[in-house]
Amino acid sequence: MGRRVKINRPSGMKVNIHPPDEVVPPFAEGGIIPPGEYNSVSSASEFLEQLAEARDSTLRMNLFTSTSEQVARDFDTSTTDYLRQVRQRTELETRDEWRRWTETIPYIQFSPEWEVRIVPPYGGAIARFYVRYGDNQCSVYLDCYNRLGFFGAPYWEVYPIDNDVARVPMEDVPGLLELIRQSLEEDHE
Repeated sequence: MGRRVKINRPSGMKVNIHPPDEVVPPFAEGGIIPPGEYNSVSSASEFLEQLAEARDSTLRMNLFTSTSEQVARDFDTSTTDYLRQVRQRTELETRDEWRRWTETIPYIQFSPEWEVRIVPPYGGAIARFYVRYGDNQCSVYLDCYNRLGFFGAPYWEVYPIDNDVARVPMEDVPGLLELIRQSLEEDHE
């Protein structure tokens, strides 16, 4: 059996190292440290240096192999996920006739003092945004399929107005702007 060597680490903690006599670690089989050289260390520091080199080489090889294989798997997974999402998005856009509404939704000239934040059309709306003026804010959405309420035609809904909602037809931009103005002038506390 090998000799027992004590090494003082910078932190003051003592570590026992047992340099091997005839034992060849698994990573030596791959040619990183030939078995003969591994067993011919002359000091504990040489043993530690060779061990560190072998560990670093092994880690680099394993890291490269696993990284390249993982990259390939991640690419396949992300490509599959992306294509699935594109298909789902296309189905949604087709079902909700986004191209049609792109041509049909009227332009809106907001008051310059209003701040408008466009948000995703969650909840079945075709379009959705918030308008803020001072400390007040209101929510506006466009429902073209009576999914969120019944109006009988595509409509804008503004909330809050008198602690409720108000609706106007999609084409009635002046009516929409008046509802927004009314909501922003109310005390919402």
